[in-house]
Amino acid sequence: MFRNIPPVYPSNLPFGTLTVNPPKPHRQYEFYQLEERVMFGDDGTEAFEAIHGDSGESDEQLLARLFGIPPASSQSPQPIPSDVKTNRSGDNECAATGGEDRDSQDDPDQWVDSSVFVPFTRTEVVFVDSRVDQADELIASLQAAANPGEVIDWFVFRLQSDQDGIQQISDQLSRISNVDAVHVISHGDGTGLQLGSTHLSLDSASGYATDIARWGLSLQADADILIYGCNLANSEDGRALVDSIAMLTGADVAA
Repeated sequence: MFRNIPPVYPSNLPFGTLTVNPPKPHRQYEFYQLEERVMFGDDGTEAFEAIHGDSGESDEQLLARLFGIPPASSQSPQPIPSDVKTNRSGDNECAATGGEDRDSQDDPDQWVDSSVFVPFTRTEVVFVDSRVDQADELIASLQAAANPGEVIDWFVFRLQSDQDGIQQISDQLSRISNVDAVHVISHGDGTGLQLGSTHLSLDSASGYATDIARWGLSLQADADILIYGCNLANSEDGRALVDSIAMLTGADVAA
């Protein structure tokens, strides 16, 4: 079962002639000095100084030399025209601006004179009883007496004689906030004043205490309530009514 395998000698192997290649020559390397690497900030100042050196120039002088931009100190501010107007807000805005729309904003007459500009607007509300004669003249006089340097939003409401005047005032004030002054023009006597169908007196004020107190929610902390056209402060009861309105609203009340 076993086969005879002839011996194997190296001389009988089918190897060819062994050839040895000559060694490769060594590479020659040449070394050069690279430019110095510098980490710069994001404004580029260090980069410019590293390349060109520190010339001792300021930033403005450097910009002027490189880009022709004059230093900021040499640019004179342009004066604001002196013949400009201030727009009044609220119902009188159209009258103050001549009724023009905002497309005329390029008109120099619409610019604001910084010498008379007020950074805030006052809000003043006028309640006038419908039974008061010449009410329009009284309102015009009231507005004309305002400080001309102030910007005022005027809200004028007429109290209907057949409706509760306290409720009418409450309804209108609930729609307005940050009121600086409330003006009440009405008929009255030493005991109270007439507001619509309501005669507000010291006796009836207790029934309206909650409504009157809510007026204060629409007023500024230093707001005024000014009552015109009656002799309310001529009697002790009238002065007590004024004090009670002041206490309920937190405003300064004068009659």
